[in-house]
Amino acid sequence: MKTVCIIGLGQFGEHLAISLSKHGAHVIAIDNDQEKVNKIADNVAHAYVADAKDKEVLETLIPKDVDACVVSLGEQIEPSILCALHLTNIGIKRIIVKAISDDHASILKAIGAHEVVFPERDMAEKTAKNLIERNMADLLTLTEEYSIKDIEPLNEFIGKSLIELDLRNRYKIYVIALKDKHNPEDIIILPYGDTKIQHNHILTVVGKDEDINNIITKRAEELAL
Repeated sequence: MKTVCIIGLGQFGEHLAISLSKHGAHVIAIDNDQEKVNKIADNVAHAYVADAKDKEVLETLIPKDVDACVVSLGEQIEPSILCALHLTNIGIKRIIVKAISDDHASILKAIGAHEVVFPERDMAEKTAKNLIERNMADLLTLTEEYSIKDIEPLNEFIGKSLIELDLRNRYKIYVIALKDKHNPEDIIILPYGDTKIQHNHILTVVGKDEDINNIITKRAEELAL
């Protein structure tokens, strides 16, 4: 049985911990938020409220023979770097850290992280590849909560770049493709941040059904005016 420590119980960390447990791993979960720890406690072997920036705490809670530690501290760059550094100094044999930017990833690798992951980016790339290789109808529902859908852009999207729109933070969706509604074969897979949304675009997005449907409802309201 593998022993894995998950540090940080945001969406990625929580789902990873539960999935590993379901597959038979001995999971140790750590977060400084009591509510998050309480939520996951029944699904893992051990759940601790602790400060991941404290080296002594990590040494106490994490067995030296742990198979891997996964650090997923959300948008917090400095805590994840400090935590990864402590894990390196402790001698953890496999350190996997969630990064939020390429610069962040470079720093993590420089201080000893063995693997750096971008869950949202990796999911988008995998989904985009599947969109090309498989019938999209097979991919409309990813999980009970997440789906891929084609949506029309809101009026406020038109003429603005994806960077300007910041859809990930403002609407909690990820644009994985842009299509010309007059010519569906004209498609841009994983558009760059400087790509501007045009009137003729259809956005293929990944996100929670609730978040995607909020945009669809707003668009319907715009058309009704």
